[in-house]
Amino acid sequence: MDSMKWEENQAGPSQPADEHEVAYPDDAEIDDYLVDKEGDKDEPEGTYASAEVVMQPGVEIAESYGIDPLVSAVHPCGIYCAAATRNMRWVFTGGEDGFIRKWDFAQSLAGTATLTQNQRHGLVDSIQKAGVLVSAWENEVQPGPGDPPPPEDPALVVPPAVSPVYSIDVHSEAVWCVTGLENGNINLWSVRHDEGHCQHVLRAHSSAVSVLKIAPGERSLISGSWDKRLLHWDLDTGSIIREYQGPGSQITSACFSPSAIALGGSDPADTAAGDSVLMATSFDGSIFLYDLRDPAGNVRKIDAKSCKSPPWAISACWSIDGKRIYCGRRDNNVDEIDFAEGLVLRKLKLPNNSQFVTNVSVMPNDRHLLCGSIDNIRMWDLTKSGETKRIEKERDRESSSIRPALPIKPAVKTDETAVKSEPMDEDGEPVVRWEDEGDGDGVVDEMEVEGAGSAEGSDNRDAGAGDGERAGEKEKTGPQKKEEPDEPPEVPFGIIPGHHGGVISHLLIDPSKHYMISSSGTRGWEGTSTNMCLFYEIKAVVAP
Repeated sequence: MDSMKWEENQAGPSQPADEHEVAYPDDAEIDDYLVDKEGDKDEPEGTYASAEVVMQPGVEIAESYGIDPLVSAVHPCGIYCAAATRNMRWVFTGGEDGFIRKWDFAQSLAGTATLTQNQRHGLVDSIQKAGVLVSAWENEVQPGPGDPPPPEDPALVVPPAVSPVYSIDVHSEAVWCVTGLENGNINLWSVRHDEGHCQHVLRAHSSAVSVLKIAPGERSLISGSWDKRLLHWDLDTGSIIREYQGPGSQITSACFSPSAIALGGSDPADTAAGDSVLMATSFDGSIFLYDLRDPAGNVRKIDAKSCKSPPWAISACWSIDGKRIYCGRRDNNVDEIDFAEGLVLRKLKLPNNSQFVTNVSVMPNDRHLLCGSIDNIRMWDLTKSGETKRIEKERDRESSSIRPALPIKPAVKTDETAVKSEPMDEDGEPVVRWEDEGDGDGVVDEMEVEGAGSAEGSDNRDAGAGDGERAGEKEKTGPQKKEEPDEPPEVPFGIIPGHHGGVISHLLIDPSKHYMISSSGTRGWEGTSTNMCLFYEIKAVVAP
């Protein structure tokens, strides 16, 4: 009887034998459901579904921001990379120990798990909660096509090697994620279903994959490596679309331009897959710009020498309008570069004890810039000009202290007195010597020149006169002007609490601009790590 029913089912469709039996969807229906979840079909292919993200009210016109750390996701090692889903439901971190960790972001903020007394040591008072770790798996090196098959005896099977997670990025709905390995491979992991299983390996790089960035549309992937190669992958076929030329050093970062450059609009959510500008940085301080619409793949290069900066760059980001680029440097500076001309507009000078600027990120009002350095994270107000005025005044003083050499007229001696040697101009007339009049700064100020010229002239005319006559001569010239002291410069930045004393490996702001994540790790380069991953809450401060 059972075999007859099986033959009937194979011959054609039939009704379920039991009215309570559930008809499960087939693979095609599941694929259609996942495609529908990624975005509206009426929108062009590769366009983000902006309706899924609700921006914080007033965040784009805020005068400032209050950023407070609330959660510490405890790690036993340095965190090389971090990524999150679009709605910040899940957060993924890659560690130096080779583990990929999945955190429940919502439960971490709203839950009751707290840090122990030892874990709270050295943290600010607002950090009380502990991150909720959901799962973790190892970033294993998968066997290649040419590797020998495993032995039949289970006792002889060697466990696979584990690689540090040098880079990571995740699908917006957490369907899959990609991680970079030390040997140059890129593992594609399933996350939503059959979590932690490697579904495919992208093989092309020969050294550590330091950068992974899923392209808008989530159909392709950008990868950068220590082997100086920058590749564009097709995730549907697993093949290389293009290799971008230009980098001559290790790739350190990559990001896509906002939509204002590509589409001429102002909504950052309207970024299309084929209409973006890719920016990449290399360890030698160069910035590379690629237009993905250009079939030739031409590159615009902005090197460190043209920026008058040291040859070093770890992180760079776009402004919200896409007209400027911010790049962190090794000499405590952040270069603000004009995208159209490729010229440095200004340098944001951080305090000398801040050391390297290892990560930068722009806030949604396009007015504040987050600068992650060794000592802490600063939020720089780009509209304040106090620091700019001070830098310009220092440059003016440096230029005024350099004076051309003037010819000196030999001293003329008479029988009565000896006349001082005086500098002469081109017409042979005496010229007042530019000297520092006692303030010790090595610079001749205008008020010093006025007083010095009149006093020296009177002394030369009345060389034999007494002190009283010389004093009377000086009084005729009027009182000398005194230099007004420099006004103390307005501090153009504020310090965000939480981080201190380590390299910032990643700064992540969610699309709704409600939350921020920071992680500390060296990414395999120089520096020290605090092994901390902090979750922040962002509050917009809007003017009344």
